[in-house]
Amino acid sequence: MNGLKSLYFEILNIYRYLFECKKNNTIIFYSENRIYYRYYKNIIEILTQKYKFKIIYITSDINDIIFEQKSEFIHCFYIKFFLPIVFLLIKTKIVIMTMTELDHHHIKRSINKVNHVYLFHAINSMHMQYKENAFDYYDTIFCVGDHHMQEIRKTEVTYNKNKKNLIKIGYSWIDDLNELYTKKSSNDDNYAILIAPSWHPGNILDTCIDSIIKNLDSSYTVTIRPHPEYVKRFKKLYYEIQERYKGNAKVKFEVDSLSLESTLNSTLLITDWSGIALEFILGMEKPVIYINTPKKIANPNYENLNILPLEDKIRNASRSVIDPGGYYDINNVVAKAKEYKFTKSEINNYRNDYIYNWKNSSEKAVEYIIKYYGEE
Repeated sequence: MNGLKSLYFEILNIYRYLFECKKNNTIIFYSENRIYYRYYKNIIEILTQKYKFKIIYITSDINDIIFEQKSEFIHCFYIKFFLPIVFLLIKTKIVIMTMTELDHHHIKRSINKVNHVYLFHAINSMHMQYKENAFDYYDTIFCVGDHHMQEIRKTEVTYNKNKKNLIKIGYSWIDDLNELYTKKSSNDDNYAILIAPSWHPGNILDTCIDSIIKNLDSSYTVTIRPHPEYVKRFKKLYYEIQERYKGNAKVKFEVDSLSLESTLNSTLLITDWSGIALEFILGMEKPVIYINTPKKIANPNYENLNILPLEDKIRNASRSVIDPGGYYDINNVVAKAKEYKFTKSEINNYRNDYIYNWKNSSEKAVEYIIKYYGEE
C-alpha cells in the first residue's frame, strides 16, 4: 500500500477508533510492529474468549497479523502518523505496550487518568540493555522474574524515581515457545545452526560473520537470522552480507520475523548479546554459543545498581563462549556445546529463579487486568 493509500486507510481507522471508544472504554493494546502480537496473543485470547472482554488493538504496522483475527471482541486499528495525538487523548482505563521510553520521544502519556502498563518482550535484565530512563513514565510493569523486581526497585531508590506498581507475571512467549517445541513432529536437524545476532554496534554481522562461516565445517547448514532492527537501520550492510553468500547452498537467510522454522529446527544457536539466547536455553533447552563481541550497553551507568545482569549470569555459567580470534576452533566448541549443554536440573532452577508463573503467565496478567478493571 503506497503512502497516500495508507494515509487514507489510517484516517478511516481513526474515525472507526473514535466511534469504538464511545462504546468501549476498557483496555488498549498498542503494537509498533506485527512481531509484537506474539507477546499479547495469549492475554488477548483469554480476555476475549473466556471473559468476553472487548479490547482495542492499535498497531502501527499496516500488515499486522491482528487484522486476521475475526472476533467480535477484538477491534483493531491501524494508526501510525497520527499516533502521538491519539495517545495523548486515550481514555481507556488501561493501555498495555511493549515500547520503552514512553514520554521521551513522540509518544507521550495520555493526559487522562490511564494506567500505562509495560509488558516485557525479552527476559533480559532491564538496567543494561535498556536506557536508564526507559521505564520512567509507566505506572505498572509486568515483570518476567525476580531480577526485574530487584532491578526496578533498586533503580527507583538509586535515582529517586517514582515507585511503580510491579506485577509478577512471567513471560507468555516463552510458554508458547516451549509448547511449540515440545509438540513439533520432527527432531532437530543435528547439522543445522542458527546465527541470530543483536543489532547493537559491534554485533556478529558487523564483526565476524565471515570468520564464523569460513571456519564452520561444511557439513553444517547455517541460517542467518538478522535482527529486524538491523535490517531496518542498516539495510545496505545487510544486503552486502546477503550478496556475499548468494549461491552458497549451505547458507540461507531468514528475514521473516514471524517465522519460527530455524528457531524450532536448528540444533544450536550462535549469538552475541541477543535475548534469543535465553529463549533457546530456557524455552527449548537447546545449547547456545556466545561470541564475545562488544557488550550491548544502552545504559552506560548500569553498574551503579551493583546488580549483575541476568544475561551476564547465564553467559558466565555457559560452557560455550568464543573470544574474538578464536573462530578457528569453532567446530570443537560446537561439539562441546552439544555435549555439555545446561542440564535439565540447571534449566529448571533458572526457570524457577527468573521466570514467574511458568506456563501460567498469561492467566496472571488477565487476573490483574480483570481485578484492576473491577476496582476502578
